[in-house]
Amino acid sequence: MSKGLRVNYLLWIDEKAEGPYAKTQIAEMLASGKITDQTRCLPEDGNGDWQPVGTVPGLLDGAGPRPNLRMEINITCPHCGHSFLVDELRVGQEVNCPSCNELITIRRPGFLSALATGVSEFKKASREIAEEQEVRLVHCPDCQGLVSRSATACPHCGFTPPEAPRGCVEQVVGYIVLFVAVIFILVLFYSCG
Repeated sequence: MSKGLRVNYLLWIDEKAEGPYAKTQIAEMLASGKITDQTRCLPEDGNGDWQPVGTVPGLLDGAGPRPNLRMEINITCPHCGHSFLVDELRVGQEVNCPSCNELITIRRPGFLSALATGVSEFKKASREIAEEQEVRLVHCPDCQGLVSRSATACPHCGFTPPEAPRGCVEQVVGYIVLFVAVIFILVLFYSCG
């Protein structure tokens, strides 16, 4: 990229790409609090990756002082119970507890822990539902997926079980009834004569 080329950026705001914005507009948005230095941006031409505004060289030059918008997260050591603060940028990294020196993986509190709880509750409920459904479901002989007893084909692999010819069972039952009736008549005929 040549030095004189003006680059505009797309910003990721409210779960969607907005813009393009010039450097001066981005600086104004940062100063007004509409975005933070952690708001993701992408050059308008699409070259590069989405990255925090504050990490793009030269993008915020001359934007004036920026407030430190990063948070500190209160962490409680699972080994000794000691609480301490770490920068939110350390989420996902491992640190040593200042009290017991044990290694701890920093996790974002709130949403992610609630998400993890929600996922485990969902899995538990899914298992319970599957156990209840087990009575009404059978395993497909082809893919072993669970299929309703009343299904005509497996929804997972499309396997269709071979059907007995229509009326075959009724025909066999009819022959048996006829055979029994003939025997009964013969027995009556020979016992009366």
